[in-house]
Amino acid sequence: KTAAAALAVWLATGGSWAEPSPPKIDEAAFSLTVRTLRQTPVHHNKNVRGTVYAKIFAGAVIKVRGAGPNPLCVKGWFERLGGGFICGKNLEKSTSDKRGPKARQENVSQSRPYRVTEARTPLYSSPKKLLRKKPHVILRRDSILMIDRFEEVEGVRFGVTGKGDWIEANKLELLPAAQKRLGVDVTALGDKRLLGIVIKDNARIHAAPDENSAVIGNLGRWTSILDERDSAATLDVEGVFVLLPGGGYVKDAEIARVRFPAKQPKVDEGERWIAVDIAEQLLLAFEAERLVRVVPCSTGVEDNTDPGRYRIRLKRRIQTLRMYQGRIRVEDVPSVMYFHVERGLAIHSAYWHTDFGVRKSHGCVNLTPEDAEWVFDWTQPHLRPEDAEVVTWARDKGTKVLVFEVARSSSKVRAKEAPLPQS
Repeated sequence: KTAAAALAVWLATGGSWAEPSPPKIDEAAFSLTVRTLRQTPVHHNKNVRGTVYAKIFAGAVIKVRGAGPNPLCVKGWFERLGGGFICGKNLEKSTSDKRGPKARQENVSQSRPYRVTEARTPLYSSPKKLLRKKPHVILRRDSILMIDRFEEVEGVRFGVTGKGDWIEANKLELLPAAQKRLGVDVTALGDKRLLGIVIKDNARIHAAPDENSAVIGNLGRWTSILDERDSAATLDVEGVFVLLPGGGYVKDAEIARVRFPAKQPKVDEGERWIAVDIAEQLLLAFEAERLVRVVPCSTGVEDNTDPGRYRIRLKRRIQTLRMYQGRIRVEDVPSVMYFHVERGLAIHSAYWHTDFGVRKSHGCVNLTPEDAEWVFDWTQPHLRPEDAEVVTWARDKGTKVLVFEVARSSSKVRAKEAPLPQS
């Protein structure tokens, strides 16, 4: 029976094993406007014990239609416009089509990030707990909290987070403004080729590949190294220096070279995929063999970003990251894309540092907030506007991620580097 069903799909798709096109939806049939009472799971079918592939923000207003009763869902099932089924216990009727608040997502801009400066800093869940000296967690130094306001309790100043936690203000340090966007849109370069990005301040240009040679200029941090399309595919390395297209030498350590991975994943025509070059600290976005964007990143400082072939399995719009049983936490991290769920490795925004282009993280791939948002929107699985998170499923497989590492200074590396197909 299963084989017959598979054969029917194969014949219906013209002799191809590709996923069939989703059926056309009659939007007029989704006439009920409802609001979610809490973060709401979306199921593939009408079974509260079945697979959940997405979760909707609390307070979101969506369109649904009735999908019948069920013993495990006494208020009946509803089909969501855009796909999936929701149990009625999580919904209430809404008289307005205006979307509700997306939890912390739309309120994060009102908070400011602070770093915890002292080890063993108590965090209290309420003023009552604070007065009784009963913290619910003892934070390690370098935790990041989003502080909404400051208040005094018995003459002591406290910061209050968006989640309602309290912490002594003298143990907090305001973080500088986040780096916004560093990614280079390769498709907008015209006849130029992107060969590298300067990752250090005031990189000196030498007349010869020798630190004692004359300095003939300098390059600012995040400057793009460009050359004509028909020139050499990569920057030539001479010792610890690279030769610039227009002449002059810069230390290799001060430039992230754009390199094509030697072994690419198998992809379909136009398929989007990501490569993370650990040695160069660059994330590269491809469409098949065409490079479309290059983004400076930060991977694990202890070589704990494992090379390998992955897919993005889970995406969350915003999340508080926790380590060491919650004693280190980083609040309200936007644009989180897990590619190794078991180890908790993800590509995500990092608003708490500006040291991109060097190893900095606990193992994840850090990007600036705007770069992470671009990658989040560009990759699969896709989220609907009301979704807080989504996991991969049959018709929306996660984007492939190749994490690779090759030694930076080696003639063998240059032999492996292929020309970069850029727009």
